[in-house]
Amino acid sequence: MIDQNTEYEHMNKAQLVGLVKEFQLSIQKMERKLENLKNQKKALQTELDEIHAQNARSKSNRTESRNELEAKNIEYLERALSVFEDFLDRPFKSQDYIKFKRYLLKVYPRPAYIQEPRLTKAQKKLSPAMQEEELEMKRRTGWSESRLRKFFKDRTGEMASTKKT
Repeated sequence: MIDQNTEYEHMNKAQLVGLVKEFQLSIQKMERKLENLKNQKKALQTELDEIHAQNARSKSNRTESRNELEAKNIEYLERALSVFEDFLDRPFKSQDYIKFKRYLLKVYPRPAYIQEPRLTKAQKKLSPAMQEEELEMKRRTGWSESRLRKFFKDRTGEMASTKKT
C-alpha cells in the first residue's frame, strides 16, 4: 500500500487530478477485462453443459439399444425359469441353479444376442494381429456364467450355488 502522508502531500492539485484520471482509466480497463472474462466463462460453461448433455443422450441411446438387443435373452431366461419352476413344483433352493442352468442350455444353448468383446486401452496399442488374437480369446459363444447367476438370484431370491445337495 502506498504511504499517503508522504507521497501525496508534495503533489499539487493538477498532479492529483491526473493521478485520479489514471486510476479511473485503469479501473475501466480492469472492468472491461472482468466483463470479457465473465463472457468467456459463460460461453465455456454453456459448451461444457452441451457436452454433458450430449454424453448423457449418447449413453441413454446405447443403454436403450443394448436393452432392446438383450430383451430376447431375458425372454429366453424367463421362459426357461418358468418351465423349470413348474417342473420343480416346490420353492427354489440355491442348489437348483445347476439344474436350471442345465435345462436352459438344453433348451437355449446360445443366447439370442452376445455382446462383442472389447479391447482394453493397453491392448489397443498391440499390433492388429495381436489385437485380433485378444478379441478371439475374449469372444463368447454361450451364456455368461455371471449373467445366469445374477438372473437366478434376482428372480428366485436364492444364491446360485453349484454345490450338490
